[in-house]
Amino acid sequence: MSTEAITIKVDSEAASAFKNAPAEEQRKMEALVSLWLKEIAGADARPLKEVMNEIGREAQRRGMTPEILDSLLKDEVAELPEGEVVTTIKDDSNGKVWKHGNL
Repeated sequence: MSTEAITIKVDSEAASAFKNAPAEEQRKMEALVSLWLKEIAGADARPLKEVMNEIGREAQRRGMTPEILDSLLKDEVAELPEGEVVTTIKDDSNGKVWKHGNL
């Protein structure tokens, strides 16, 4: 698969997390963003839950684990404002649960 560099605006914490991550973690983050952008651009009519399950499976296929995700989000979670909503994604195909937010 060929890749192409693009520029997107993100908040300063997300930019810092990416810049400070090791190269292998940056590649995983890039793969996740690529998957999300393709899904959004595809604008297919599948239910969100189905799309999220597919993204989760693809992330796992590429080596993402709950531990890696927790590590990537650790700094971001620590800095969430009081009362921030926790996002939970469950992959119905394998029962894995991914969480993000004030735990």
